[in-house]
Amino acid sequence: MINIWNSITYRSEQTLNYGLKRVWALHALPSSNYVAIGFDEATVVIKIGNELPMMSYNNGKVVLINKGEIQNFNLKLN
Repeated sequence: MINIWNSITYRSEQTLNYGLKRVWALHALPSSNYVAIGFDEATVVIKIGNELPMMSYNNGKVVLINKGEIQNFNLKLN
């Protein structure tokens, strides 16, 4: 689970649970609201203020949501 805290009020704003086991990495882009989260089983990119993933990666497959359009990519090597 991931808890998002308000840095001014020190209160929990939201709890996210994608069911992807442990979190190993977290990266935020300084000039945007995007945060990448690396789990045991996948990687998820979210936009703070929206709990739906903008992009996810699992077992060689990437799913990207761009302007209401869903795109799939397969990154597995044959």
